[in-house]
Amino acid sequence: MNNKIDKRIIKTKEKIRSTCFILLKKYDWQQLSIAYIAKEAGVNRSTFYANFEDKQTLLEQTLSYVYLNTLEKSGVVLPKRMLPFTRN
Repeated sequence: MNNKIDKRIIKTKEKIRSTCFILLKKYDWQQLSIAYIAKEAGVNRSTFYANFEDKQTLLEQTLSYVYLNTLEKSGVVLPKRMLPFTRN
């Protein structure tokens, strides 16, 4: 059961991050509210706050996630000592 909950949390975070990335292509960061991001991701504001401290944290994690995925797809391997600074 715990594993199922963990998968849901991961899936929810990924959905919010991917929604954030999509919205950043359309809007300026200052235009985006947490309520709008949550609505577009299909989650409640309380779910947003259960996964991210604030909008800035979401931005940092989204950019880190995109950066790491880009590196992985291009075959770049980061030194292990850098991974704690890039994974969220």
